[in-house]
Amino acid sequence: MSAFEMKTVHTLPINRIKALDDVGTFFGYASTFGNMDKANDVIVKGAFSESLDSWKKKHKGLPNIYDEHNRYHCLGTCKTLEEDDTGLSLEGILFTQYIEKAREVHQLWRSGMKHSLSIGFYVKKSSMEHGVRYIEKIDLLEVSIVTNPCNAKAQIHTFKRDHDPTSQQGHDWDSQKLLQEIHQLTKRLKP
Repeated sequence: MSAFEMKTVHTLPINRIKALDDVGTFFGYASTFGNMDKANDVIVKGAFSESLDSWKKKHKGLPNIYDEHNRYHCLGTCKTLEEDDTGLSLEGILFTQYIEKAREVHQLWRSGMKHSLSIGFYVKKSSMEHGVRYIEKIDLLEVSIVTNPCNAKAQIHTFKRDHDPTSQQGHDWDSQKLLQEIHQLTKRLKP
């Protein structure tokens, strides 16, 4: 079995988070298929299927969510986790009512900081082609909220919160542009 992989060099973070509510529930992708990350890794469609089956049968649950891959800082858990055509689809929840660190991360998330996710895993099967590692089978261990993901596109794009849409701090360009367009449209719609 290969070495455990995680953090900035070898992680495969969530591509986008679709929503984050006030109690810490969010939706997104824990990994995406077919795109190369900073470590020259590409996840192949179907790479998680065996691991997901194992989680359902052996573990009788789904992976926990940690802060920066630190197993001493559990923030929540995955409610759903499944492969689709895009990648590893995730619904997660932060335990904001019970864990202080989860509340802190939730507030950072809501303010536009610490907005990426990543996975910790073992590679069970891979191949190399022209300096790119194609990961075909993964043993998934955990999902983490991280500051600096291996995939630069791994950011929250939209989520529910009170926010000043003119603020540039902590947002990727696409999200900021969308917020500015919504703000301008709202101004036009007011009587």
